Amino acid sequence: MKMFVLALCGALLPWCAVAADNLSLSFDEALAAAASNAPSLAAAAARDAAARHAAIAAGELPDPKLIVGLDNLPVTGADDWSLGRDFMTMQRVGVSQEVPNRGKRKAREDEADAAIADAQFVTRAERLKVKREAALAWLAAYFSAARLALQDDLEHENAVLEQTTAARYAAASATSAELLSARREALELADQRDELLAAQAVASAELRRVLGRAAIIKADAMLPAFDIDAERLRAHLEQHPDLRIYDARAAAASAALREAEAAKRPDWNVELAYQHRGARYGEMISAEVSVDLPLFSARRQDPVIAARAADVEALNDDLAAALRSHEAELEQGLADYQRFTQQSKRMHGQRLPLAEQALSLAYQAYAAGSGTLAELLAARRERAALRFEALNLEAETLRAAAQLHFRYEGGDHD
Repeated sequence: MKMFVLALCGALLPWCAVAADNLSLSFDEALAAAASNAPSLAAAAARDAAARHAAIAAGELPDPKLIVGLDNLPVTGADDWSLGRDFMTMQRVGVSQEVPNRGKRKAREDEADAAIADAQFVTRAERLKVKREAALAWLAAYFSAARLALQDDLEHENAVLEQTTAARYAAASATSAELLSARREALELADQRDELLAAQAVASAELRRVLGRAAIIKADAMLPAFDIDAERLRAHLEQHPDLRIYDARAAAASAALREAEAAKRPDWNVELAYQHRGARYGEMISAEVSVDLPLFSARRQDPVIAARAADVEALNDDLAAALRSHEAELEQGLADYQRFTQQSKRMHGQRLPLAEQALSLAYQAYAAGSGTLAELLAARRERAALRFEALNLEAETLRAAAQLHFRYEGGDHD
């Protein structure tokens, strides 16, 4: 019996895995799944780690150099190729250490710190992007399911109407044209379902791409609620990681400028060597200090300084342009959100109730024989179109809210 149970579990395991992989995810679960499975976030974390490792060595001195040499070896005469007979012949071993000036080393440390900040802001921006894409994909999948649920209602309603029309035609109280109209309506609904199924397949594929696995979003899932505060979004705009990236890169460019300026101050090189001569002669040591002479800065250091200064200016201008672009996008997003919100209120408060009332009157007139099937179908089409429009407005409202929430909050809600 135990072996049978184990075999049964083994046979069912692949099906259980498929079922688990297609569980219906809530909005928050989808965001968490996207953040945990996003290769771009893993890559950003690796770049962050790389910047931190690189910063450790940024201000260190270069590695010392080992010196091994042979000085004053005779190659002619009685002592040719002898290492010990000529008093000038020496075997030399020593070390040499380059010492860049402190200004250069400090600038390199600052540049490494700016690279860490850059990687951090890139990671924050990527996290917001991943969450934004997951939110939009989840909403698209939800509303594709909601549209199909609405389509089910319309098809059921049309099936009842078609049966009623067929019964009336059999009783000679409906014309053949009315019977054909109801059937044509069913065919149009079938075409519409095909379009909705295709849209759902696209939404599911996008959700799978974002989450890294397949998932189902049901039409009865709980929709997210976003608190969109326009003034707060405007106040936090400059803290957006997309803009803070420019701050970090401007800091790195400023550090590179200071390093270029420090090149006008001399670097040092210190060398210490031990020299061995023949047995008849004493041992020797030597020390040497060399200093760079930046005498021709007009053609060497100054052009580099000018180039780095231009880099700083370019990044500051890029930041100003990016800030203007983000401000314009924010205002456009707020305007869209306000427009969709107001249109959705009018839809649910006025337009849909009027369409429901018109359809009810058309049903009553048709049942009483004072209205035609064409009038009833027209009222149904108008109500159906408005129901889809209401669903689309709700989708656009939440999409606009998600765009604002995950693009302009500056990452402080993460």
